[in-house]
Amino acid sequence: MSHAEVEKTFKRDLSFIQELKWTITDVYANEKHIQATLISLGRELNEIEEKIEAEKKENAKKLEEKRKIIVEKMKDYFEIWKVIREIRARWLPEILKNKEYESWCNGKHFLGQIGEFMECAIKAFCMGDLEKAIKLVRDASISEDVFLILQKLSDKYGKS
Repeated sequence: MSHAEVEKTFKRDLSFIQELKWTITDVYANEKHIQATLISLGRELNEIEEKIEAEKKENAKKLEEKRKIIVEKMKDYFEIWKVIREIRARWLPEILKNKEYESWCNGKHFLGQIGEFMECAIKAFCMGDLEKAIKLVRDASISEDVFLILQKLSDKYGKS
């Protein structure tokens, strides 16, 4: 099934679906960046807690204050992540129709994969490697085709 044939199966405004796919891809990418920030903060927290254990009481007080700040930052980033997830959860059902087995989550990851291929493509191009950039764009296109076929399966075999 070609990309054009798959897109014809959608009964909605395809430009809206396309824009929504890219928007959700960016939302998902934002989630990944928040996760990376939380991991960095977690590492920083671990280091401070190790120092607190090793330091004398006078120095431990300053470290404990730093620890509180990091924990507060982490709480703020978790709140941001929660909002981003709520946005994704609100819009993902618009384009993810196949809820069978792992297809729902798989669809979300395909959107992320498409975005990452495109990000790598522009980086390859900026480094002067047009051939690699073109290969990456082709893989993004194939990934989008697979994403669309995966969603079409719910129509073919019935909604789950």
